Amino acid sequence: MQISLAEDLQRKKADLSEFKDIAIRILSHLDNVITGKSAYNDYLLLVSDYAGIRKSLRPINSKLFIFDIDEFKNEYHKFSEILRNLSLRNFNFGKRDYLTIDKVTYTLQQSIGIGLDLFVESNSAKKHVGNRFEELIKTIIDRINISNKKIILKIPYTSKDFYRCETDLVISSDNILKSSSENT
Repeated sequence: MQISLAEDLQRKKADLSEFKDIAIRILSHLDNVITGKSAYNDYLLLVSDYAGIRKSLRPINSKLFIFDIDEFKNEYHKFSEILRNLSLRNFNFGKRDYLTIDKVTYTLQQSIGIGLDLFVESNSAKKHVGNRFEELIKTIIDRINISNKKIILKIPYTSKDFYRCETDLVISSDNILKSSSENT
């Protein structure tokens, strides 16, 4: 049984396929819930009037966001191949490949933001957008086999007191990440 879209949007993601699946779910709903569009430079401003509630959604870069599900699936397949090549340390890419990375990554993240704007209370949505972004970047870095981890730094500000600073992602070109809360 599939969970509700609102629940899925708020659930932690640990694999790129989860991001792809939720993006497709969001894209499949857009035609049903978007009641107004206006363009401003390269951005689309979307509005949803549903059940007497008007929601203005985050601006969408029309040059990067992929609205069409079939086009998204095709670009996602190319994106997966690019990541596979990166994991093998094949760095021979063209302009089109960079655009694919930009468009797919942007669509993955912004579709989640749109879904949260539409289906989740706004204060909760803001928190979850940031969490999903951190998870998305981590899954991409994991997919291309770059060592990474989350650490908490303890920075002394008196002889007995420490300020705890959580880093979301420390990455390294070495196979083993040398940074830690004691050694940065």
